Amino acid sequence: MLLFPEMIFFWTIVFLLFSLGCFILYKNPREPMNQSFFLLTISVLVWMAVSFFEDEAVAVLWHFPLLEADFAFGAFASFCLLLFCLDIIRWEPAKDRWFRGALLGIAAMIGVTVFSTDFIVAGYRIDSFNMISPVFGIGAYFYNILVVCASLSGLLAILWKFNDAEPAEKIKYAYLVSGLALSVSIVLVTNVLMTDYINGGPYYQFFSRLGIFGMVFVVLFPGYAMIRHSLFDVKFITAELLSFTILLVSFSQIFFSVDFFQVVVRFVIFIISAALVAFLIRAINNEIDRKEDLQLMADMLSSTNEQLHRLDNAKSEFISIASHQLRTPLTAIKGYLSLILEGSYGQVPPNIQDVLEKVYAVNNRLTQLVEDLLNISRIESGRIQYDFQPTQIETLAVELVDMFMLSAREKGIHLGIRLPKKSLPIIAVDQNKLREVISNLIDNAIKYTPEGSVTVEVGLSDDAAALRIIISDTGIGIEPETLGRLFKKFVRSQETSRMVVSGSGLGLYIGRNFVEAHGGKIWAESEGHGQGSRFIIELPFKRPDTDSRRVATFVDSYKLPHSEVGG
Repeated sequence: MLLFPEMIFFWTIVFLLFSLGCFILYKNPREPMNQSFFLLTISVLVWMAVSFFEDEAVAVLWHFPLLEADFAFGAFASFCLLLFCLDIIRWEPAKDRWFRGALLGIAAMIGVTVFSTDFIVAGYRIDSFNMISPVFGIGAYFYNILVVCASLSGLLAILWKFNDAEPAEKIKYAYLVSGLALSVSIVLVTNVLMTDYINGGPYYQFFSRLGIFGMVFVVLFPGYAMIRHSLFDVKFITAELLSFTILLVSFSQIFFSVDFFQVVVRFVIFIISAALVAFLIRAINNEIDRKEDLQLMADMLSSTNEQLHRLDNAKSEFISIASHQLRTPLTAIKGYLSLILEGSYGQVPPNIQDVLEKVYAVNNRLTQLVEDLLNISRIESGRIQYDFQPTQIETLAVELVDMFMLSAREKGIHLGIRLPKKSLPIIAVDQNKLREVISNLIDNAIKYTPEGSVTVEVGLSDDAAALRIIISDTGIGIEPETLGRLFKKFVRSQETSRMVVSGSGLGLYIGRNFVEAHGGKIWAESEGHGQGSRFIIELPFKRPDTDSRRVATFVDSYKLPHSEVGG
């Protein structure tokens, strides 16, 4: 006689497994793995049901058909397990419908043989505990061999592919093997090892049922893995299953009503519950669809980013090659122009001299542009090299101010330098790179200052943790909206573009990269149009990769007179 708790437990398991199989099939009915999982779920459910009820059949005529169904669906579940394992490892022949049909056809033939002949199950008997026991035919051994071979073949296929599988696939393999191992362990413990201890006892039927219920793990474990690692959110599954459970309980209450009024009330409650569940399921499906769309867009974005990265690398390579090819002829042109202007090839007429000087200036600008493009290519490809050497920054600053003194005087601008009264600590820098950065800032300050002064100041930062170089001018200033993007590629303010048309907008970008490679920072300050500007460079005294021993052993052979120098 079936106990009420057992019935509740049984139908709950049936409902959960059936919902799980239907959900996975619904998500992608054309996917072979989803199809075979659904077949495995149904075959296990039917096998559990006939095994559960075969000992409880009241009418004698039901005993033998249920026993035959037990063997038939047991074989069908084994072959469905094999097919599911082959689909999980994505074995190519398993995708062929003829192969799938043949595999399931063998299981169907075994079932037909069980029902129509005495070859496998010849009869049955009822033992002293009122439990049905089969009487085997001569083909029972062949049946056992086929069922065991089908199950073991699937597991061996999983183990064979395990090492070479992707991480997500490995998780599915592990869940499948774990679920089968747990189910087999429960069956062995409850239906084999404990049989001698519980025979004839009051809990014999309960423990024998545990072996049947234990088969749920063959479905639950891989089903959970497919949901969890196939972009299905397990929280959505739980919500759907709970909703359907509530709906099932609400519907069942109608049949336990004692009068017509209760029938009406409970039916209304069921209709309201059904509407709410439908709304909830629709919202959950919409959420799943949005999640899948977001995942698809994320994958597309990742693919697009990879393509852009490849294009950017190709662009950098092209610029590098083109710049290298341009630099050689430009250098030759500069050399010949210099020789002509110096009179090495004879006296140059004044009208031609003026033209040649303009060509020489344009060639210099073009050479600088090519050098900037080369630097950008090296920076973006990570191929630029730095040679950090112990350096006295005051010495470098004085040299650069002296270099620009003539051009400042020709424009009628005062160029000065302020140095600290006490020598600053020696720091390790790449002198060529830093010279390029400071030169560009001084040159820009002179270009964009119609009148007034340009001042270079060397000192310490506010917290005395870094060395600070400030290039300030009384020039055209910088608009506030330009300050935030000034150190990006090809960015120039409107005022500077009007004053000097030939600028490329690359110098500040390259300078920022050079300074950041030293572990420092660079920024600009300005009160706005016509208010001048200040460019500040801060360099730490010690970078993380600085060789302090080289700095300590550096001999300070040059001492500056620490006063203000003007020109």
